[in-house]
Amino acid sequence: TKSRTKRKYVKVEDTPADERQWYENLYYSFNARMNNRGEDRSGKSSYTRSMDLSSSLSGSQKLMGWLVAEPSLKLNEGFEASSKNDPDKRYKRSDNMSARMGLGTTFYGMFAPRIGSISALRHVVNPKISYSYGLRRSFAGEDFGAFYRLDENDLSNGRTNSVTLSLRNIFQAKLLEGEE
Repeated sequence: TKSRTKRKYVKVEDTPADERQWYENLYYSFNARMNNRGEDRSGKSSYTRSMDLSSSLSGSQKLMGWLVAEPSLKLNEGFEASSKNDPDKRYKRSDNMSARMGLGTTFYGMFAPRIGSISALRHVVNPKISYSYGLRRSFAGEDFGAFYRLDENDLSNGRTNSVTLSLRNIFQAKLLEGEE
């Protein structure tokens, strides 16, 4: 006789976030936008062609059962060819790279003040801290090779560093209804 094992497949969305494997909490996004614009004014024609690409990778992991870590990486790239620009800057490439790490948690407090129709109050506190680092680069040239140049980047837009602190406070009330 043959026996078959019946397998049960579970969607990732149906599994609570704290019970998922680390790789089930990774998210990826990719977007592309292309634009081709031409003008003809008084017999003089011009064009602008551009392409923007953006991608991101992020995740959310619970550490030690109470601390939530949220890392993310983002890359945005832009390519443009335009007859409107100076001839030595007709082709432009720019990119923006950033990395972020956020840490946060949630605390709950309950008490029953018995004030009027309020039977219970819940206090929810969400402290968060995050660090971000970003790098912006650009290069312009007179030929199509400007799109491939990574050795001579203009870092005039520079680097960015930021630390963000936030504290979210929520008070929720349970109200008595009728005669209790």
